[in-house]
This record gives sequence, C-alpha cells and structure tokens, in this order.
Amino acid sequence: MVIKAILLVAFPLVLIFGIDWKTVRTGIFRTDVMRYEDTENLRGIAALFVIFAHYTLKMKHMGYSLGICKPFTWLGGMGVCIFFFLSGYGMSCSAKKNGMTLKKLIRRILTIYLPILAVRAVFMLIEQAALEKPEGSGILYFLGLKNGPWYLNELIIMCVLFFIAYRVGKENRGIWLGALTGGLIIMSICFEVLGFPARWYDSNIMFALGTAVALYKKEILEFLEKHYYGKMIFVAVCFLLSTVVYTTVKGEWIAVVLKIISGTALNMLALMVIMRVPLRSKILQYCGKRSLYLYLTHISLWVICVEHMKNIQAVFAVSLVLTFILSELFYIADRAITKK
Repeated sequence: MVIKAILLVAFPLVLIFGIDWKTVRTGIFRTDVMRYEDTENLRGIAALFVIFAHYTLKMKHMGYSLGICKPFTWLGGMGVCIFFFLSGYGMSCSAKKNGMTLKKLIRRILTIYLPILAVRAVFMLIEQAALEKPEGSGILYFLGLKNGPWYLNELIIMCVLFFIAYRVGKENRGIWLGALTGGLIIMSICFEVLGFPARWYDSNIMFALGTAVALYKKEILEFLEKHYYGKMIFVAVCFLLSTVVYTTVKGEWIAVVLKIISGTALNMLALMVIMRVPLRSKILQYCGKRSLYLYLTHISLWVICVEHMKNIQAVFAVSLVLTFILSELFYIADRAITKK
C-alpha cells in the first residue's frame, strides 16, 4: 500500500538525508544543549508524528492490517510529548535571557490563540458548505472552547502557570522549576477529577522537563559527557520498554506513570542524539516553522476528508496535500500581518 510505503520509506529518508554527516564524522561534542535550528527540526518531527499517527489510526479503524506500521499509531502521543518539551524549553530560554512580564505572557498567548481563531473561522465556513452535519458552530466552537484543539488549549494554561512560577522563583532556579512542576501536577489532578481524557494530563510534565533542561544546561551537559553511549543505551531501553508496556495497559492508572517515563526517555534520547548527530533537514525545518498551522489545518481538514471520502488512500493524499497548501497560506498571512 502507498501509505505504508510513505510511512516506512519516505519519512525515515527525510531524517537520514537531514543529518549533517560532516559534523558526525568529526565527533565534536556539542557545547550547547539545543540550538534554535535543532528545535525547529524537532518541531517538524513532532508535527509529522501527529499527522501520520492519525492516518495509521484511521487505517486501523477501517479494518486495514497495519502489520509493521502498527507502531506508527503511537506517534501522536510522542509528538505531543516533544511539543510540550520544546515549549517549556523555549519559554525558559527566553525568560532567562529577556525576563517574563505580563505583557510578554499576553503576547505569547495571542501567538497561540489568534491562529486558532483564524483557522477556525475559515474552516467553519468550509464545513458549513461541505458537510451535511458540520462538526460545530457558534461562538464557543469559534473560540476553541468546544471541540477545540485540546493540545493548544492546554498549552495556554501552561503558559499562565509558567508565568506564575517565574514570578515566584525567578531569583532561584530550583524554586522556579519546583513551582512550575507543582502547578502542572495540580493541573493534571484537576483534569483527572473533572473527567478529562488521559491525554490532557499524562504528557504535560514534559513542559517542566523542557524547563529543567533550559535552566540546568551546564549541569546536564557535564552529566551526559560521562559514559555518553552507556547512558544513551539505557535511555533507549527505558523508552522502548515503557512505550510497549504503556500500549498494553491503556486506561489503567499505571498508564499515566508509564507515559511520563516514556515521554521523558523519548525527549532525553532525542536530546542526546542531536548533540552528536545534528539534523539539518530543510523539510523538517519547513514543517517546524509552520508546525502550529500544520496541526490546526490538519485536524480541521481531517474531519472534512473523512466525511466525504471512504477510501483511505484518497483521504491520505487529498488531506496531506491540502494541509501543506493551506497551512502555507495561513503562515504567509501570519508573517505579513506580523511584519506590519
């Protein structure tokens, strides 16, 4: 099947051809944990993880045999773990360098929320014309408060918690990180008590992990330099074991613990890999810069394509092409407005 070929061949090739082999051969160890271009590549990987996970899950629900593509159904959760990790890392690096004020917090939230409104407005019009039963309508749907992009709604709450933690402990990294971690745990408990799906609280501690990496860069680098390959093997084994076990106990409380272990190991493994194997993929950088619009466009288009098309290959081809075209148009409009 074409979709399986793309998943098994094309996606790995994007990673392989994006590796800076010259740097790998020199064996030079990184003097910084992550550079901006590294975060762009990882965001690109996370965006593709989420998109391809939806396709493989749809194949599964339609009765197709996934075979060796079955692990791709786990990519969605991995992508979210990476996104949260990078968000915590990026916000912390920015706050360390330039501080964090209420004005900057509002600007950060608007950077996330305004694209939600823009994409929602466009797709509300499209759904009214294309679907017999539109997924949603009305002010709550438009604002993203009904059937909204849960990952981004949760990220906005994390930004507020981050601001509070920064104001409490900006003079002490331990207090800063502790306050943020405590806030995220309380948030997770609230979501669980209110009956939210586990995805709302089993990955958000990755935001605190990203903050920890940003606040303790020097210590982390010194720690990883010693017995580098042994630690990498240990982290890889932890990731594989926790992920496999997690997929067999979904719905159980232990699944939350395993998801945290799996997400932590995944991000640390990615961190250790890019320190020795830098990615320079133009495709991943492209996806990383547009990851927000790729995510929003994909989940909105997905509903329309699934409603109108029963052939999974048609859904895959049409939604994938349109996702990249429309997300690029949204991105261009965003850049034009931002410059003004």
